Amino acid sequence: MTKINYPLKADPKKTANAAGENIRISHKSSIEICNFITGKKIDFAIKYLEDVIQINKALPFVKFVTHQAHRKGNMRTGRYPVNASIEIVKLLKNAKNNAENKGLNKDKLRIKNAQANSGRHFSRGRRSFGRRQSKSATVHIVVEESLK
Repeated sequence: MTKINYPLKADPKKTANAAGENIRISHKSSIEICNFITGKKIDFAIKYLEDVIQINKALPFVKFVTHQAHRKGNMRTGRYPVNASIEIVKLLKNAKNNAENKGLNKDKLRIKNAQANSGRHFSRGRRSFGRRQSKSATVHIVVEESLK
């Protein structure tokens, strides 16, 4: 299990976590997804991201908004980050299963913290053609049992 590199004050008996290292997704999209799902119930987050995967709902972008189109509804800018949503849904389901194995109530789970950082750069191609770098991200998700 990876170590979370910031002091998170959480009771280990009431929290569960999941992490993915060097996932081949855009770290900018994963940052926007993590900012959106933090504080929400885990079932709502999974359902919303599955709607993003099917391009039924747009994910609001707040930080990386240069040259982005506005969307219908109460949203300014938004996109459909399908690949990042697929991987983060896998992590959310993993965190939900980890919480269930700990004995937490899976209907009352709330995402306490979701953090995305840039991962390792993977070099593609030969030197004679110019090196290209693949993008990757490292994502940590912590869920806790809420009282509500």
